[in-house]
Amino acid sequence: MEQGQGPVTRYLLARTDSPAEAAELVQETFVRAYCAFSKGDRPRQPLPWLLAIARNVFVESVRKE
Repeated sequence: MEQGQGPVTRYLLARTDSPAEAAELVQETFVRAYCAFSKGDRPRQPLPWLLAIARNVFVESVRKE
């Protein structure tokens, strides 16, 4: 999953106003991915899977505001 960190970070930086907020969202993205992976979710294409999780994390953060 380390290969996805750069694209996920760039994706979230492009959508947030601050690098600190993006960093929090990146962390949440990888926590969720780790939890899903540990439960047996094995995506065929990890990057699109990670970006989908990042999108969901971002949308949830916007809804909370």
